[in-house]
Amino acid sequence: MQSKWFIVLPPDGAARQAGLETIAAFESLLGKDRCASFDCSTYLSALSNLLKTADDNMIVDLLNQSMLVQCLAFGATHLLVLALAPVTLFALSVLKKQHIHTAHWFYEDFRRATYWKDVLAGYNSFFAIQKGPIADECLRRNVGFAYLPTAVGKAHVGANVPPCAERTVDVAFIGIPSLYRIEILEYLAQNGISLVVAGSGWTDYHGPLSASLVATNWVNETQAQAILHSARIGINLSLSSPDTDPANAHVSPRVFDVLAAGCALVAEDVPLAKDALQRLHVSFFSGKKNAELEIKNVLKRIDAEQPFCDANAAAVAREHTYLNRVREIVVQCE
Repeated sequence: MQSKWFIVLPPDGAARQAGLETIAAFESLLGKDRCASFDCSTYLSALSNLLKTADDNMIVDLLNQSMLVQCLAFGATHLLVLALAPVTLFALSVLKKQHIHTAHWFYEDFRRATYWKDVLAGYNSFFAIQKGPIADECLRRNVGFAYLPTAVGKAHVGANVPPCAERTVDVAFIGIPSLYRIEILEYLAQNGISLVVAGSGWTDYHGPLSASLVATNWVNETQAQAILHSARIGINLSLSSPDTDPANAHVSPRVFDVLAAGCALVAEDVPLAKDALQRLHVSFFSGKKNAELEIKNVLKRIDAEQPFCDANAAAVAREHTYLNRVREIVVQCE
């Protein structure tokens, strides 16, 4: 019997964008007749409007009931819940009892999005962009674990990119602000490196980076492409200093977009970055002073970097697409 996949789409933000890419990849790989999706955003909005008194727990319960009915009616053999979709342990347990293989792709930081601990027991397979405690807990609970980083957005693959030397800005950063990220970026700006910065959460920022801010809401693929095509280098920064927990500092989901856009990449020197970026040409740094040094060295040799940037873009389009990731999920679960 052929597998049929039911995919739960997160309600908003970057998690939703990755979810849309994942669903499109499933449809491309398996065909639309073998895939169905459940859009949490639609149901959260509709249920909030229907209830006279909005109650988050009731809304989530009703959403899960709707998801269960649709999953069973579709005749799913596999359920894939994507990061930040509010699927409960009870709903997962019901589907497991119906012999549906339950899987989750957790492309958030386990230290910030801690819900994984509450629902892990409901999954047969768990994919994550980190290892550490998640892998250990999966082993303890007899849940299949696999390390699976995110991938390049389809808008970036095959796009015409300008040569690095013709771009107008030194460094691009796309992501939410944090004290650590602000410290690094401000240090770079104060030392003569031109920046373009974007991402949700920057609205309340007022400081040396203000002139570099081009978007203070969540950045979609089209906006990201324009931003990255304006910069010679893209920088990957953890939310907090990797010095405190280097083994679990992961690369941003945007990192493959940076490479596909033809930017040189400067990233923190941490184990997961080297795992995710194997066989790619990357400059690594540790600390703000070393970040400045690496960036200025790359800028000095930017013409010599161009062949590496071109090779990175080609490798990402070949090896780090959502289709590649979905193929891994299907192989692991079937």
